[in-house]
Parts: sequence; C-alpha cells; structure tokens
Amino acid sequence: MKKHVLCLAASAACAAPAFAQNSVTLYGVIDEGFNYTNNVLGNHNYELASGFAQGSRWGLKGAEDLGNGLKAVFQLENGFDVNTGRLNQGGRMFGRQAFVGLSSPEDALKLLRLMRERLGATVTSFELIGRNAYDIGIRHGGARTPLEGAHEWFVLVEASSQAQSELDEAFAGALEAALDKGIIEDATIAASLEQRSAFWELREGLSEAQGKEGGSIKHDVSVEVGRVPEFIREATPAVEAFIPGARVVAFGHLGDGNIHFNVSQPVGADKQAFLDRWEAMNEIVHGIVARLGGSYSAEHGIGQLKRALLARFKDPASLAVMREIKAALDPNGVMNPGKVL
Repeated sequence: MKKHVLCLAASAACAAPAFAQNSVTLYGVIDEGFNYTNNVLGNHNYELASGFAQGSRWGLKGAEDLGNGLKAVFQLENGFDVNTGRLNQGGRMFGRQAFVGLSSPEDALKLLRLMRERLGATVTSFELIGRNAYDIGIRHGGARTPLEGAHEWFVLVEASSQAQSELDEAFAGALEAALDKGIIEDATIAASLEQRSAFWELREGLSEAQGKEGGSIKHDVSVEVGRVPEFIREATPAVEAFIPGARVVAFGHLGDGNIHFNVSQPVGADKQAFLDRWEAMNEIVHGIVARLGGSYSAEHGIGQLKRALLARFKDPASLAVMREIKAALDPNGVMNPGKVL
C-alpha cells in the first residue's frame, strides 16, 4: 500500500516592463512530494518525489507591441528536479516532444538509432512504453490519449536545443523518415506546453497508476541498449508461464537500457497470494538479466530491498572492500544504516 503526501507546491511570478507597451514576466512553480510505502517485503520505504502534482518549472513570458493592434507574444519554459537541481530538456530552452506508436521493441530500437543519427546529442529523452502500461496509465492516471490505434508499443521522444528553427525541421524530418521506412506506425508532435505536459503526465504517472490494478511485483533492471528487445521477448513469456494471467507492465529509459519490468497480478486474483511470490518472480527475471550481462539494480540502487541480491551476485572480494570502505568512513554505522550492506 502506498500513500502520497504532497509537501510543497508554491508559485511565484514577477513582472518587469521593458518599455511602456512591452512586458516580460518571470514565473515558476515548485512541486515536491513525499512517498511513503508501508509494506514492501515487510519494510517501510520513504522517498522524496519531485514533480508529483504538476512538475517544478520556471519560465519567461512576455509581449511586445508591434503597433496597429498587433503584438508579438513569446514564452520560454523549462522544468527542473527539486531533489537534484537537474534541468529538463538537457538544460536547453527549446524542446520538441513526440508520442510515437510502433509494433515492437525492435522497432523502438531502430527509431532510437535513427533519431540519434539525425539529431545527435539533442535527443534528451527516449521512453519506451508497453501496451499494458499505456492502457493502465490512461485508465487510472487521468492522462489523455495521445494516439489512437492498436499500437503494441509506444515511445515518448524528446529533443532539445538552443536553436529552435533548426530543431523543428530536424525533429519532424527524423519522424517522417521513420514513417517512410516503416519503423513507426503513427506519431504526434506536441504543439503546445499543455500537450507536452500531457505526454509526460502519462509517462510519469505509470507507477502510481499501476498500483490501482492490484498487486505489482517490480524489477528495476538494465541491459545493454541493443539487448533490451531480447530481454523483453525472453522475460515476458517466462513470467506469464510462471503465473498465468500475470500482466507485464514494461516501461523505461530505452536510451539507457533501463527498463521497469513490472508485473501486475492477474485480474481478479488474490493480491497477497500474488505478492507472496515476489522473490520467486524476481529469481526468474533477474536470472535472465544476469545471463544477458545486465544489472538487477538500475535507476533506484540497492537500498534495503536488494541487499540479498547484492550478496548473491557480487563477488566476495568486492563486498569485503565495500565493507572496509564503509567502516573507515562510518565506524559507528550512523550514516544511512541498514542500506546496501
């Protein structure tokens, strides 16, 4: 059971006129939340969650009188993570986002390669979303449907640059080339800040939305980027065979090889009975990850939940060195006790 408490949501704006008929406004919103999970394998878990309600952001907007009743209006906006200070869009002010429908993880990998070939380092986000995850996000997350059609997989891709005109042409051209090559089935480019926010609302709300489908066994894993489709193709039938009716809810950062390979309980199943098989399910998924040369701990680290996995997969010599470093830096064991080691 997970409870969310929104700790802080504040906004501030100030305006400074440049000329009598012109104005520029600096505005911002700070959005920070606190997550408390009261029972995960018998443990409590606490974490800060930046952007829980609407996302922290700052921006500039203004208008300039052109005469004859005409005005030039502009708005520049960027988001940031309160916990880390990291800027969205790679810290760049101009960004383009598209929601893409395609048939397979293999096609998503082809799209990633094409976008990087054409756009280079301006590709700042590439989020893979499976059909089950997409449907759950729409059903419970309150997000609008970005694309119609029976697509099996989706990608949210974002590119960012300091030069808007060059980015617009290159971004649209890359998607058009992908459509011509049959890599993607459909795509829509965000035409406003509201559409961009709607795209990210769907992606960022997936974990919360999945909790409304009952029990969920989670795996935060990573493999080489080129092996992500192979992992998904092997792990999906393995967990479905282990628990018939179980639903794979896969999504994550394809550009980093990091996949949240979560498994929702069968519809109508007993939640606790499903969760009681957590460790056995982990054994299946983590075994496949290990065979593919990946990691059972990707984005969220070891913490408390994966200490046993660390002891199992890490060689004894490395663990001994880690303990010696820990003892030297924290002889009294007061720094983050009970975590990792």
